[in-house]
Amino acid sequence: MRWYQHLFWRIFGAVWLVSTLGILISLTLFISVTDTPDRTESQKQKATIIAEQLISDYQYGMQRKEQRRRLPLWIYEKRSNQLIYSSGRRSQPKDAMVTEIIAADGTPYLVYFPPERNEELFERMWGFLLSFQVLWVIAVSFGSSLLVTWLVVRPINDLKGFVRRLHQQGNLSSRAEGKLVKRGDELGQLAREFNQMVDYVEQTLDSQRHLLQDVSHELRAPLARLQAAAGLAEQKWGEDDRTLQRINKECVKLDGLISEILTLARARDAEATAPILDVALLCRDLVQDARVSGPQHQFDLSLDVTDGATIRSEPLSRVVSNLLNNAINHTPQGTLIKVSVATDNGRLTIRVVDNGPGLPESILDSIGQPFRRGANSGGYGLGLSIVTRATERVGGEVQFQNLAPTGLQVDIKMPLAN
Repeated sequence: MRWYQHLFWRIFGAVWLVSTLGILISLTLFISVTDTPDRTESQKQKATIIAEQLISDYQYGMQRKEQRRRLPLWIYEKRSNQLIYSSGRRSQPKDAMVTEIIAADGTPYLVYFPPERNEELFERMWGFLLSFQVLWVIAVSFGSSLLVTWLVVRPINDLKGFVRRLHQQGNLSSRAEGKLVKRGDELGQLAREFNQMVDYVEQTLDSQRHLLQDVSHELRAPLARLQAAAGLAEQKWGEDDRTLQRINKECVKLDGLISEILTLARARDAEATAPILDVALLCRDLVQDARVSGPQHQFDLSLDVTDGATIRSEPLSRVVSNLLNNAINHTPQGTLIKVSVATDNGRLTIRVVDNGPGLPESILDSIGQPFRRGANSGGYGLGLSIVTRATERVGGEVQFQNLAPTGLQVDIKMPLAN
């Protein structure tokens, strides 16, 4: 996330800009409105002083050489409407202001002069914006906006940190605590309601895990009796009976399903007590076990592991074993299965590549859900679900990608042991 996408800077920028612009616009309008009569009177006084000198010269017949004046004037004798003076070749503006001057001999004259131009107003405004008062207003607005933003964002960051710890540690017994929960405003209410939500989720998941364990254990007893009955039937009818062969085959499948359900239910308890082992040694053992399970396949292990890198045997053992078994079961015999392991900056990266049919694109993003599988899969849809859940529970991530023309690539990233 880039810095300008953070909620802190968005709230701070909005509050500071709105407050600063509001104050500056209000002050600017106030000064421009109150300063207009003063500027008009000042312009009139300047035009009167210059015009009195020009009228005096005109009455005494003095002809002065035309000089460039900062304030252009047009002077008329009021009675005859005769122009006695004009500023060079400039024409009299339509919005010119007028004042009347009575000469010493009592002759009235009308003096036209242009109003003060906006350029001078802009110069005054620019000087006002750079004044100490305005800079102080901007500084005060900056400090108040920073304080308001900090008061709003700080408890949100505390709640975000709690959610992150809850996700990374996978400990649903942790709760938001401290001053955040004791607050009497909406943020405190949000923290308390979030704790209630975590309570409900923890109770639901615990009930689900206990249900899976209880059901799996209860299924073990009738399965054992069924296998015993099948054994007695074999002694009576012989091992070549097709019905008995089908019964034994279904018993094996049912036993495998129960084992995977128990593995899924007991995963959290197993991870808490798993020993910490050397990464390279553990990966070699897991690949060697896969060679025993799939003797018709070839395995290529590539290790780029830092010396002394360690990790808990669970969930790594369960993740790698499930990936290798999945590759063995869904690729032709004699094909190559590549496994690469690398460590970098306290993270472990595992890549398993096979040349099987891959996964349907429609379920590629949801393959980590339990019982999610392809149409031609002969499994139960729990292997990759165990991989995904076990990896995410320790703060890792899983990515599935189909290769061209065939094959599946699975990338696993998880933290090493501290």
